[in-house]
This record gives sequence, C-alpha cells and structure tokens, in this order.
Amino acid sequence: MNEKQFESILERYPELIEHGLLLKGRQVSIKGKYIDLLYIDKHGQKLIIELKIGTIVRNHIGQLIDYEGELLSPDDPTIRIMIVGNRVPPNLRRSLEHHGIEWKEISYQYLISFLKEQNDYEFLQFFNNENLEFNEDAPLMRKQRHVSESTQSINVYNKPEGLQVRNGACLMKGLNESKYSLQEVYEKQNPSPSVQRLLEEFHHQLVQRLDENNLHWMARTHIAGISYLCNDRKAFLFLDVRQQFITTHFFTGKSSIAGIGKRNWLHLEDNLGSQPHRIVDKTSLDRALSFAVEAYHIASEWTGLK
Repeated sequence: MNEKQFESILERYPELIEHGLLLKGRQVSIKGKYIDLLYIDKHGQKLIIELKIGTIVRNHIGQLIDYEGELLSPDDPTIRIMIVGNRVPPNLRRSLEHHGIEWKEISYQYLISFLKEQNDYEFLQFFNNENLEFNEDAPLMRKQRHVSESTQSINVYNKPEGLQVRNGACLMKGLNESKYSLQEVYEKQNPSPSVQRLLEEFHHQLVQRLDENNLHWMARTHIAGISYLCNDRKAFLFLDVRQQFITTHFFTGKSSIAGIGKRNWLHLEDNLGSQPHRIVDKTSLDRALSFAVEAYHIASEWTGLK
C-alpha cells in the first residue's frame, strides 16, 4: 500500500478517523502546499489530515504546524490537525500532544480486517504484496491519549464569587456568546469540571486586572474556547479548552514576552505569537495572566495590526 492508496481508503471510509466527518477535498492546495485530506467535523470545524505510510517521524510534525498556520483566521483560530500513520512512536505521541496535534495510529492489520468486514476487495488488493507480521497481542489502532491518562495533576478551584450558572456553564462577565454558547464549547471540548473551574477563574481574574487599569477589552467564544481582544479587530489571546488542560497563545508582535518562546500567530512564519502555554494549576494560571496582560499592551500599541 502506498500513500495515495491510503488516502483513497480514508476518503471512502472517514469513520476510520472519526464519525461525522464530511470530506471537503483531497490534495487541497494552500499557497503552494498540499493537504492530503481536508474534512469538516460534526461541529463544523476544519480537520486537516496528513497521512504517512509506516512510522511517523519528527519532521512530519513541523509540516503539520505549517499547514495549520496557513488556515488560521481571527474568527476561527482553532483548526484541528491530525497526523495518521501506521505507527506513532511513544516519544512522538508525547511531542504531538504537547503541540496540541491529534494523532491516530492505524496498523496494516486493522485496515485489512476492516476492509474484509466491508467486503471491499478493490482496496484489499492494495495489500497483496505487503510483508505483514501479525501480532495478535498488539493494538490494531490507537488514538490520541488524553492527559487524564498521565500522572499530571490539576489543581481544583472553587467557582469565583458572583458567577451565575446557566445550563451547567458559568455566565462569565462580558463574554460574547453570539456565535457559540459556552455550553456548546463545553459539549464539544468535554472539559473536566476542574478545567471548567480553571477557565472561569482565569477569565474572572483577567477581566478584573484589565478593568482595574481601565483597559477596554472584548471576549467572544469560538468553537473550542475564547478569543480575547483589545477591540473588534485586535486579538491578544486565543484560548482553547481541552479535556484536562487549557491551551493559551499570546500575541507578541515584533517583540517578545519574557518566559515564553515565539511562534506563528495567524500566518505561516509571521512569528508574531507565542508558543502554547498550558494552564493546569494555580502556578500556570498566574503565569498565563501575566502573559495575557503583557500581550494586551503589545497588541494595543502595535501599528502593524489593522
């Protein structure tokens, strides 16, 4: 089986990746680069699939991050990207999860078993010349392991005083939910109760700091979290909610923020943003608040943003 044949299988059977996917294109050209498969998931979010035959290697991760940068936009900064291969080594699984990149391992054996169940002999012939070593004890398909399966601990917060609850989600001050309700974000991202409390505490403290300094701010939900802005067109923080942590990206412009490295913001190689910062406990939350306030000042003063 070659990569083109692997694409054909996943084009016909997207449920091998996940249920509810709608194919938007194959070998989609984005500014001279080609995405193997582009789907829309059941929540309306773009999902970029990069396929690799055999074992995933480290330079594949950088390629996926490049694709993500080409498709990001201020209105929807949460493109999903996933790498699919026949084997994902444990060290690269950890690296992918650190960068917020989903992965799926689908072995040759699993593909053969699946295609036999579908009576799809057209695609089964792709494997006629494969030298397969079948190990009945080995998993045939693995998906991304969540942080909840690791030993990482999460500090539990009490709900900030003054917050009201609607349908299980807190009503957070000044949050624009016209596109997605906070409850819809929670249903899609499935954060643990501890992560919900972390988000509510972060929002509460950030808003308090900005208000105390008479700084104008806006906050609006996107499909996976919240965007924070200085005004209607200048974002300074993108926040994504995950099951067991929160990921934050800060605007840095041409300068930098002490304590966090540089990365792309909205476009490939623009180098105007920060590396992702995870919020998992009080210490990381306090650091995120400091980063956010500094990012606010950089974004509000930077004339390169239109």
